[in-house]
Amino acid sequence: MSEDKLIQEKQRLQAYQDAYSTLIARNKLAGMLGESFDGDRDLYKALGYSKGLSFANYFQQYSRQDIAEAVIDRPIEATWSGDLQVLESDDDKDTPLEKAFRELAETYQLKDKFIRLDRLTNLGRYGVLLMGLDDAKTKEQPSSQ
Repeated sequence: MSEDKLIQEKQRLQAYQDAYSTLIARNKLAGMLGESFDGDRDLYKALGYSKGLSFANYFQQYSRQDIAEAVIDRPIEATWSGDLQVLESDDDKDTPLEKAFRELAETYQLKDKFIRLDRLTNLGRYGVLLMGLDDAKTKEQPSSQ
């Protein structure tokens, strides 16, 4: 192995070691949340803070603090800023799928529902959008189309 390759390998290993040390230090710090005076004082307990946060905790912050609301809402607003559309082809002529999706999106206001779903997902662990179709005729013929 050349000297340059040895130097590069040494630098790479040093970077891994630094990253690992940082990770260990952060893990230790996270384990001591609110503790001071070598564990004799627990500030989280004294101030009534919870170490295990739930959806209710996140929702309260979102509802009460403008910075928490901005952290959740701004990326969502940027993501859903354009029109909601399905593109099946590059030409300007609408395909039946594109037309049907546009009508579906307008009729059921899908964009608003997707924005709400995105917001709930960011506040909690997950979000669910359940869409029911009532066009089934029979068990054997599930759709009218």
